[in-house]
Amino acid sequence: MPPTAEEAQRRLETLPSTFRATFVGILIGICISIVAAVSSEADIRTAKYQRKLTIEQKVGIAGVVFVILVIIGAVASTLPQSSRSAASVNSWHNVSTFSGGSSNANTTTFYIKGSESRLQWSYTTTRPEIALFSAFLYRDGDPYGPVTQAVCRDVNTDVPYSCPQPNSSGETGTAYINYGPNTFYLQVISTVTSWNLTVQDFY
Repeated sequence: MPPTAEEAQRRLETLPSTFRATFVGILIGICISIVAAVSSEADIRTAKYQRKLTIEQKVGIAGVVFVILVIIGAVASTLPQSSRSAASVNSWHNVSTFSGGSSNANTTTFYIKGSESRLQWSYTTTRPEIALFSAFLYRDGDPYGPVTQAVCRDVNTDVPYSCPQPNSSGETGTAYINYGPNTFYLQVISTVTSWNLTVQDFY
């Protein structure tokens, strides 16, 4: 007994997308050939005799055509979006931007929906001898402390968690914070003159 349309779809979904696309083309060709054969002439002739298709045979052919069409639609729905239409390409999107000066602050919450995200950061300072700039990432409502220290610049190198020393006048950088999807906020510790943070989400 031939497989049902559902079984055929499950089998085809396990095939590579390029093979599925080729197979869809073959099925379309077979379908067109069958329809042309049935619609062009109801009788099938040979050189020696003429045999008329029975009602059961015609119904059988129509059933085969229907199953092929169902399979074509099912396989086409499993093809990658790029092979069906011009798919949108993932890109970086600005989520939130925060800024401040020489004081500590907690930002408002922001939501990251992608699995990739990053923090574009910068600061300026007129007193590098006392400069400190750190940004800790927290999950909103999580009582267990920060997820990560995304940015760390500290003139003090004697502490156990020693960070790179700050630049004499300022600096820019990028920190990847791939902990989404979730709702977060940033805790900023700063003695620099000014700082800026931009959260970006990749989707």
